[in-house]
Amino acid sequence: MSKAIIWVLVTIFALALGALGYLAAANWQDEPLSETSRKALVYIQPIGNQVNGNGHVLLAGFDAPVPEKPKADAVEPARQLGLKFLQREQERFRWNERFGSFDDPKSPAPIKMDKPITPEQILPLELHCKPAQPDCIAWYVQNRKAISATDPARRAALARVAAIANAPQYANIFPIYQGDQTYNTNALRHAVMLQLAQASLLWNDKAYDKALDQVELLEKLRQRLARSDSLSLSAMATSWLNKACTQWISQVLTREGKKLRPQDAERLQKLLDAPRLTVRDGLHGEMVYFASVNASLGIFLTFPEPDTNAASNKPEEQPKTDAKAADEPRRARPSTQSLPARRYISSLLYLPHQSTNIAVEQFGLTMALADVPTIEFDKALEATSDQRKALHSKRDEWYGARNIVGQKLMDRAVDWDTSYVDYIRREIDASGYRRLVQLQLLAIQQNLAPDSMPGWLAQSASPLRNPYDGKPMQWDAAKRSLVFEGRVKQRADADDSKFYRIELR
Repeated sequence: MSKAIIWVLVTIFALALGALGYLAAANWQDEPLSETSRKALVYIQPIGNQVNGNGHVLLAGFDAPVPEKPKADAVEPARQLGLKFLQREQERFRWNERFGSFDDPKSPAPIKMDKPITPEQILPLELHCKPAQPDCIAWYVQNRKAISATDPARRAALARVAAIANAPQYANIFPIYQGDQTYNTNALRHAVMLQLAQASLLWNDKAYDKALDQVELLEKLRQRLARSDSLSLSAMATSWLNKACTQWISQVLTREGKKLRPQDAERLQKLLDAPRLTVRDGLHGEMVYFASVNASLGIFLTFPEPDTNAASNKPEEQPKTDAKAADEPRRARPSTQSLPARRYISSLLYLPHQSTNIAVEQFGLTMALADVPTIEFDKALEATSDQRKALHSKRDEWYGARNIVGQKLMDRAVDWDTSYVDYIRREIDASGYRRLVQLQLLAIQQNLAPDSMPGWLAQSASPLRNPYDGKPMQWDAAKRSLVFEGRVKQRADADDSKFYRIELR
């Protein structure tokens, strides 16, 4: 019996040793970084005019406290906070680049500020016009007293929106890396809603030019946010802000009808004809982020402990982490609590360069999807799915024993066919809604009768049709409504509807 047990143990040991040898052979050498991967991991520190007058710096400090003196410049505190935020993020990036982890208490900590502007100070949720409200202008007029109340936080928020939109330049000059801080997009959303509310009051008071000035400013803001290397900001611009401004225009058209002044119709038409904005830049930021995740994990697994005695980029005083609201996809962060043995084994099964290349290749396919004409999206998505399978097969080396950790990390971190592709679908849906409002304006100008709508829609030009299939927009005769069915449920709607509907009166 004892000999049998010994033989079993020897066999198990031999098999384990053989398996370990096989894994070591499969992962003996990492592949070189692709040129795209190498560029994704490089951060070039901005200088001079790249920082001065940059609207993205203002956005980073958007919720900076209101100055104590009522007549003080409300924009400057946002600029100063943004610059401080930029400096700290550069310090944290260098630390992450060296150690791949923020576990050490001496690592640079995120910025924390006292008494930031809160979204509720700007415009409480109970004053927001809900999607089910048929006339937001009437809603805001009904709540005029609360909306018109002067408050330093409100004045500061609106001043900062204008400063971002009118800044001499706009570009994201912040490093994107594993552990980067998020922007307070919630405060910005509330400021946008406040500006639309005030535009509604101006329109109701027949101050049409001033009302349209407000909405045109938001369109300038939208054009800039779409170019952010931040998916939350890019998605806000192409989807939420796009729909919010388009809805305001639609409700103005419904309210005015044939009474709409020609000069106002011209300005509204120009707003509706604004070029399509995509989420490509936001997806690029996500690509850079995931490249950093893979690189950071590789660094962390090769450094048992951060060199806490070495000179670091940490400032003398370190505030606690500031938990900010964010509207970004769930990010997979590598665990930094592994035991030394587990970390050693993981390092044998993890190839940071190959993992980074996989992430960059996958995001490259998704970024390309964002740029295709909407009418070609479905076909391009199908082709992209085939390309993903081909890439997966290409990586299936050594019967799956090569880079096990990296392959699993990317499989678990990103659901390519739903989460990221849905950002593109939401942008196309919002574009479809904008086409619907363009049809609404034309129908009013041409004084079309309800019974002529089906034939009129059938003759509509290509830029005014369903963006996915090129078919005419739908007409609901019973409800006298123009209808467009999108692909993604609208988060703000109580019934999570995919339908966009505009009633013609």
